[in-house]
Amino acid sequence: MDIHKKNRVIISSMIFYLILFFTLIFLLLPNYATLINGIFVLALTVSSFLMFHYKKLEVNEYESKITRLVFISILVFFTIIYLLGIFTGYGRSVFSVDFISIMKNAFIPLTTVILLELFRYMFISNNKGNKHVTRVITILIIFLDIAINLYRFDLTISNIFIFLTVTVLPLVFKNIMLSYITKNVNYVPCLIYVIPLCLYKYIVLYKPLLGNYLSSVLFIALPALIYIYSSRIISSKIEGKKGMSVLRVVRIFVLDIPLILCFTIFIGLISGYFKYHLIGVENSTISYIKRGDAIMIDKSYSYRKYEKGDIIAYKDGKKNIIATVSRVEKDNYNNIKVYITTVINTESKDTYKLIEEDNVLGKYVNFKIDYIAKPTVWFKEHVTDNLN
Repeated sequence: MDIHKKNRVIISSMIFYLILFFTLIFLLLPNYATLINGIFVLALTVSSFLMFHYKKLEVNEYESKITRLVFISILVFFTIIYLLGIFTGYGRSVFSVDFISIMKNAFIPLTTVILLELFRYMFISNNKGNKHVTRVITILIIFLDIAINLYRFDLTISNIFIFLTVTVLPLVFKNIMLSYITKNVNYVPCLIYVIPLCLYKYIVLYKPLLGNYLSSVLFIALPALIYIYSSRIISSKIEGKKGMSVLRVVRIFVLDIPLILCFTIFIGLISGYFKYHLIGVENSTISYIKRGDAIMIDKSYSYRKYEKGDIIAYKDGKKNIIATVSRVEKDNYNNIKVYITTVINTESKDTYKLIEEDNVLGKYVNFKIDYIAKPTVWFKEHVTDNLN
C-alpha cells in the first residue's frame, strides 16, 4: 500500500470516528466518552505504526534548544498562574491526590495524550514533504482533541461560548504549535508540553481560580509564544547567517521583552486584578467620553474621598456608566453619600441619584482610548446580556 492510500485510510477513519462521536457517543454514552476516545487513539496509533512504522529519532540540531524552550515555558507558565492566584484566590481540587487516586484518574487521559503525540509524529514524519496532508491531519487532531476534552453541558449560548473560548481556542493554538514542532523537530518537546498540563489537575491539591477569561488568555498565549520562539530558532538555523545570535539578543531586548511586558500589563488592566482597571464605557454623561471608549479607573479609590466634580464609574444593572459627582453628603450616622445629577431642571430643583458604594467601579484617572471598546460593548449587549 503506497503512502497516499495509507493517508486516506487514516484520514477516513478519523473523520468517520469524529462524526460517530459527536452524533452518537457523546450524546448517548457521555460517561464512557473518555474511555472510548482512549481506545480509538490507541487503535489509531497502533494502526499508524503498522502502516508507517516508527521512524527512529534522528539527531536534530533544533531539539535541545526547543526542548529547553518548552520546558522553561511550562515552568514559567505554572509560576505565573500560581502568582496570579494571589490575586484571584485558590480552590481545592475536586480530585483526590493520593497515589492510587492519581493513577486511577490520570491513567486514561495521560495515556491518550501520549499516544496522540506518537500518532502525530508517525503520521507527520512520513508526510514531511506534503504540507496539505499535514494541515488536514492537524485539523482532524484538533477535532479529536476537542472530543477528548468535551464535557457534558446544557446547550445554551452561554455554555457554548464559554466552551469555545476556554477550551476550543486554546486547543487550536496548542495543536498548531505541536504539529509545527513535530514536523521540524520530533515528539520529545511535545511530550514535555502535554504531560505536565495533563497531569496538573490530578496531582495538585490547590489550583488558582483564574476564571474563564484569564484561563483562555493564558492557555492561548502559552502555545502561541512557544510557536513564535520555536520558529525563530528554526529559521535562524536555516538562514545560517553570521551574527544571527546577536540579532536574536537585540530582538529579545528591543522587541520581545517589551512586547511581553505590555501584553502582561494589558491583561492585568482589563482583567481587573490591578489597582487600575481598563473598562469599556456603555453610557456616559461626560461630553468628551463617548460610548465605546475604554477608560482607566482607580478601583481602589475610597468612597469617602469622592468630591463634587470627580468623574465616577459605576454599575447600573449590567452597564458601566460614567458620570460626574454632583453632590456629596453625610447622613445622620456620618456616612458619606455620593450623588450624581440625573435631570437638570431650570424651574425647579435638580433630580439626583444616589450611587451606592457597592455599585461604584472606581474613579476616572484621565486616561482613555477612543472607540477601542466598541466591539466589547456591542458583544456584551447583543450576546452576553442574553446568556442567562
